[in-house]
Amino acid sequence: MPSLPHRASAAKGAGIPRAVGRATRRAASTLADRTARGTVERMPTDEQIQEQIETLEQERLTLREREGEDDPTQAADVARLEEIRVELDRLWDYQRQRNALREAGRDPEEASERSADVVEKYWQ
Repeated sequence: MPSLPHRASAAKGAGIPRAVGRATRRAASTLADRTARGTVERMPTDEQIQEQIETLEQERLTLREREGEDDPTQAADVARLEEIRVELDRLWDYQRQRNALREAGRDPEEASERSADVVEKYWQ
């Protein structure tokens, strides 16, 4: 599977175990990030979206496991957990759009990744 461009994250240098940091950096960046960099060649596949979700979930679990530890990077971990939560909400929203379009007999490529502001307002 082709790797997607990396998105800078708070995980780099924030005390995240190296394996998790590398996995996060290998994860697909958001469509908005790729568009801003002018690197969008095609929409991510369902598999690529799912892979990014799984990578973020693994990073989230690793950070949650460290919550009880006395760690000087805990403030960065809390901030990163919030970033992960928002990004996961966006990815799940995007995946749901793709599935709904597919079920309606339309092209899932018509789905668009919504901003964090839009997606987060769904829950208020």
